[in-house]
Amino acid sequence: MSIKNEIETRLERDVSMGAMHSSLIRLEDKGYIKSSNGEPTEERQGRPRRYFEITALGKKAIAYSKSTREELWNAIPKVVLEISRA
Repeated sequence: MSIKNEIETRLERDVSMGAMHSSLIRLEDKGYIKSSNGEPTEERQGRPRRYFEITALGKKAIAYSKSTREELWNAIPKVVLEISRA
Protein backbone atom coordinates (compact mmCIF):
# COMPACT_ATOMS: atom_id res chain seq x y z
CA MET A 1 0.00 0.00 0.00
CA SER A 2 2.90 2.40 0.57
CA ILE A 3 3.83 2.28 -3.12
CA LYS A 4 0.19 2.77 -4.13
CA ASN A 5 -0.24 5.72 -1.76
CA GLU A 6 2.97 7.37 -2.98
CA ILE A 7 1.97 7.02 -6.64
CA GLU A 8 -1.51 8.38 -5.99
CA THR A 9 -0.12 11.34 -4.04
CA ARG A 10 2.36 12.26 -6.77
CA LEU A 11 -0.05 11.73 -9.68
CA GLU A 12 -3.00 13.23 -7.79
CA ARG A 13 -5.31 10.46 -9.01
CA ASP A 14 -6.42 6.97 -8.03
CA VAL A 15 -4.45 3.92 -9.12
CA SER A 16 -6.02 0.47 -9.10
CA MET A 17 -4.34 -2.32 -7.17
CA GLY A 18 -4.51 -4.50 -10.29
CA ALA A 19 -2.65 -1.98 -12.45
CA MET A 20 -0.02 -1.44 -9.79
CA HIS A 21 0.42 -5.18 -9.20
CA SER A 22 0.77 -5.84 -12.96
CA SER A 23 3.39 -3.12 -13.26
CA LEU A 24 5.40 -4.44 -10.33
CA ILE A 25 5.33 -7.97 -11.75
CA ARG A 26 6.52 -6.70 -15.17
CA LEU A 27 9.35 -4.75 -13.54
CA GLU A 28 10.35 -7.84 -11.56
CA ASP A 29 10.19 -10.07 -14.67
CA LYS A 30 12.56 -7.65 -16.43
CA GLY A 31 14.96 -7.78 -13.47
CA TYR A 32 14.54 -4.11 -12.49
CA ILE A 33 13.20 -4.90 -9.01
CA LYS A 34 13.15 -7.89 -6.70
CA SER A 35 10.63 -8.77 -4.06
CA SER A 36 10.59 -10.68 -0.81
CA ASN A 37 7.88 -11.58 1.66
CA GLY A 38 7.86 -10.35 5.22
CA GLU A 39 6.25 -12.05 8.17
CA PRO A 40 2.50 -12.75 8.14
CA THR A 41 0.48 -10.47 10.42
CA GLU A 42 -2.97 -10.63 11.97
CA GLU A 43 -3.67 -7.20 10.51
CA ARG A 44 -3.24 -8.71 7.02
CA GLN A 45 -5.23 -11.82 7.97
CA GLY A 46 -2.14 -14.02 7.96
CA ARG A 47 -0.81 -12.84 4.61
CA PRO A 48 2.80 -11.65 4.49
CA ARG A 49 3.65 -8.12 3.43
CA ARG A 50 5.61 -7.96 0.18
CA TYR A 51 8.69 -5.77 0.00
CA PHE A 52 10.27 -4.48 -3.24
CA GLU A 53 13.84 -3.38 -3.84
CA ILE A 54 15.43 -1.89 -6.94
CA THR A 55 18.24 -3.93 -8.52
CA ALA A 56 21.47 -2.71 -10.11
CA LEU A 57 19.88 -3.28 -13.52
CA GLY A 58 16.88 -1.19 -12.41
CA LYS A 59 19.17 1.65 -11.36
CA LYS A 60 20.90 1.55 -14.76
CA ALA A 61 17.52 1.61 -16.52
CA ILE A 62 16.42 4.66 -14.51
CA ALA A 63 19.68 6.49 -15.27
CA TYR A 64 19.33 5.68 -18.99
CA SER A 65 15.70 6.86 -19.08
CA LYS A 66 16.58 10.08 -17.28
CA SER A 67 19.50 10.91 -19.57
CA THR A 68 17.45 10.12 -22.69
CA ARG A 69 14.59 12.35 -21.50
CA GLU A 70 17.02 15.18 -20.70
CA GLU A 71 18.65 14.88 -24.14
CA LEU A 72 15.24 15.11 -25.79
CA TRP A 73 14.25 18.19 -23.77
CA ASN A 74 17.61 19.84 -24.45
CA ALA A 75 17.15 19.24 -28.18
CA ILE A 76 14.04 21.43 -28.23
CA PRO A 77 15.01 25.01 -29.09
CA LYS A 78 14.30 27.42 -26.26
CA VAL A 79 12.35 29.61 -28.67
CA VAL A 80 9.76 26.86 -29.06
CA LEU A 81 9.29 26.62 -25.29
CA GLU A 82 8.82 30.36 -24.78
CA ILE A 83 5.23 31.52 -24.33
CA SER A 84 4.41 34.17 -26.88
CA ARG A 85 3.32 37.49 -25.45
CA ALA A 86 0.52 39.01 -27.44
